[in-house]
Amino acid sequence: PGRPVVAGTFRKPVRDVILAACRRAGSALYALGREIRVRQEGYPYFTYEGIQWSMEGLRCGLAGEHQIRNAGIAIGAVELLRGQGYRVREEHVRQGILTTRWPARFEILMQRPWIVIDGAHNVEACRILTKTLDLEFPARRRIMVLGMMKDKDIPEMLNILTEGAYATIVCRPAMSRSADRAVFEKIIAFSSRDRVFWNDTSPEALSRALELASPDDVVCVAGSLFLAGEIREILTGRNRKGSGRIGM
Repeated sequence: PGRPVVAGTFRKPVRDVILAACRRAGSALYALGREIRVRQEGYPYFTYEGIQWSMEGLRCGLAGEHQIRNAGIAIGAVELLRGQGYRVREEHVRQGILTTRWPARFEILMQRPWIVIDGAHNVEACRILTKTLDLEFPARRRIMVLGMMKDKDIPEMLNILTEGAYATIVCRPAMSRSADRAVFEKIIAFSSRDRVFWNDTSPEALSRALELASPDDVVCVAGSLFLAGEIREILTGRNRKGSGRIGM
C-alpha cells in the first residue's frame, strides 16, 4: 500500500481499473502520456519528459515505436526508484535503454540475408511486427516463415503477416497445440507459383526461406514463440532441430 504506480496506458476501461486500484492502495499514479511523455526525434531517437528528468537524444536498443513507449515507462519507474534512495544517474539510463536486448522480440540473428525472429502470436502483436518491419526494412523484399497454435486467430494473423510478402512458408512447430497443414489449407492455398509453401518442420521451412532469399532480402520468422525458439536454437547453433525454448 502507498507505493507509486507507473502505467503504460490511460485509456478506458483500463484507466478506471488502474485508478480504482490506486485509490484502494493509497498509491500515486504516474501515467504515460500524462506525467510521463516520450516524443520521437526521428526514429529510433526520442526525447523523454518525466517527473523530474528531461532527456534528449535517447536511443532504444529494441526495435519498434512501441518499444520507445515502453522505454518511457521504464525511465519513469527509475525516476521513482531514485526518489526512494536508489542511485541511478542519467548516463546509466541512456546506456541501459540503448543496450537492452530481448530474445525473439524483433531479434536480428543474421545479415545478408537478414533474418529476424519475433514471437508475435496474436493479432495486435502481428500488426506491431509488420509496422516495425516497415520501419526497419522499408525497401527490402520480405519472406515470411510462419507457424501458429490452433487456438489463435489464424486467418487474421495470416492476413496481416503475409500482406506484401514476396514469399510465405508455413510450418508446424513441434508442439501438440500447433496448427497442422489441414488447418491452414482451410484458409490459404499452397502454390509454388504464388510462392506460398508448406514445410512440415521449422528446419525445413528455414532452409526453403534461405533458398528463396537473395542477400538483400529479409526473412522474418513469426506467429509463435515456440517457432521463434526453434529457429533461434538452430541459428545460434544450440540445437539443429530446435526445441522451442528461448534462451536468454
